[in-house]
Amino acid sequence: MLFSKTRLKLYWRLWKTVKTNYGYYFYLLRRRQSTRIRKILKQGRMPSSGSYFPTKLNLRILYDCNLRCKMCGQWGETGSYFAYDKLKRRKRLDAEVIDRILGELIPMGLKMIDMEGGETLLYPQFDELLYRMGKRNLYVKFVTNGTLLDKFAQPIVESLVKAVTISLDGDRDAHNQIRGEQWAYEKTMKGLYALSEMKRKLGKATPLVQIAFTMNRHNGATALRNLCQDLRGKGLADVLAIKLTPIFVPDQEEKK
Repeated sequence: MLFSKTRLKLYWRLWKTVKTNYGYYFYLLRRRQSTRIRKILKQGRMPSSGSYFPTKLNLRILYDCNLRCKMCGQWGETGSYFAYDKLKRRKRLDAEVIDRILGELIPMGLKMIDMEGGETLLYPQFDELLYRMGKRNLYVKFVTNGTLLDKFAQPIVESLVKAVTISLDGDRDAHNQIRGEQWAYEKTMKGLYALSEMKRKLGKATPLVQIAFTMNRHNGATALRNLCQDLRGKGLADVLAIKLTPIFVPDQEEKK
């Protein structure tokens, strides 16, 4: 037999994933063009249309956040954003500026938008921003803590957002302790259920839902195992990404 049943199942799953999230896989396949593009730029020339440079644009749309996660490099215990004055903390990337940037880069081959904050869902008229991006046929993804996700489930699915990364750092006790709010876990889970239900209601396979678990000194294997139990069999997530953070340096007592 040329292919085992296990390998055929693997290929079938891969094909379904590619079909569902073609934009991201297209981006990965075209990434090898970056070396050639860099050479063109060093020569003082501009890449031609269709050369897919730049293929991906990262947008930090605001600084504000509604949580103060302990390990966060922005608003955590040692976060850099506390050094900003109040005026800068309240700044937003204007929608007009975003539209102008997209208008300049799409003809050059822009395919993917990745948005982050702060907390992205605090951006004013975030739903309108998603609809405008959806009309441009871009692969759109963003990062969120998920506490406001239930309010935006419909525009997220309708605007054909391709992927959402949601931060969850353990079970209820661990997550709330890290986030500094006792309501954080419940609101994020409510958002996950709302997004899953909206995808089912509208008959959409996207967005791909990725859970980002950041392992740090405030959680660990037990919190991760409990989180997996909370998510298992509910169709709430497609991917679980485990990250390690070196942001906190243990003090002398913890080293002992």
